[in-house]
Amino acid sequence: MRKKWGLIFALLALLALSGAAEAKQRSVLLGVFGDRDRFEALTGQQSLVGHSIVGWTQGHSWGSPFVKLFETMGEVPMLGLGTELRGKEGITPLQIARGAGDAYFVALNQALATAAPA
Repeated sequence: MRKKWGLIFALLALLALSGAAEAKQRSVLLGVFGDRDRFEALTGQQSLVGHSIVGWTQGHSWGSPFVKLFETMGEVPMLGLGTELRGKEGITPLQIARGAGDAYFVALNQALATAAPA
């Protein structure tokens, strides 16, 4: 279980750092996990960062497509990738290291390239 969380947090950190570099210059970015519009309505605060966690292959082979997910995530999307697939382990970190998840990462990369502003 520790390996799964380590992988998730490493990917989150990588995505947050790459997005934060292009965000408006602020020392701290406010991030929201959940409904950003509701958060703004309740607090009056706007968030550049929208955080979502997806299960293995979610956005590619099941669930809402990545494009729909990215539309809800704001200027700086922060995406957590889990290894669970519908309540069971969908892939192990070792399988990922051996290339078993490459098709999913390629699909995610293509979706990110399409969603990124020109």
